[in-house]
Amino acid sequence: YAVGNTPPYIQNWVEQEVSRIADKNSKVGLLVTDGNLLWALRAYAPGFWAVWSPSWNPERLADGVAAGSADVIVSVEDISADTNANAYYDQVAKLRWNIPQRAMAALHDHYETAASGFGYVIYQKRK
Repeated sequence: YAVGNTPPYIQNWVEQEVSRIADKNSKVGLLVTDGNLLWALRAYAPGFWAVWSPSWNPERLADGVAAGSADVIVSVEDISADTNANAYYDQVAKLRWNIPQRAMAALHDHYETAASGFGYVIYQKRK
């Protein structure tokens, strides 16, 4: 399952926020994405990528997060049930339910929030 056709303003926001904390040698990992965000972040070396498809491997994703193999990670926010969100935001939030718990635990152990918005959260590796 992929969020299709990420709107251009969201692509631009993700690219700008990532560029504040990453350089061209950085590895940027995406826990949830579609082709549009991959294209928006094409200037960065891939850390690990997870696209919601039958070929997606949750154990490999969790291992990548635990190993800290990316300098920056783009994920989705944990949105509370009472959030009044538009359909796109709600669709992004649902994707978080599919991220393995082990990956989320490792994410919070090794990364810290750098920015959040539009249903996405950008993490940087802890110093």
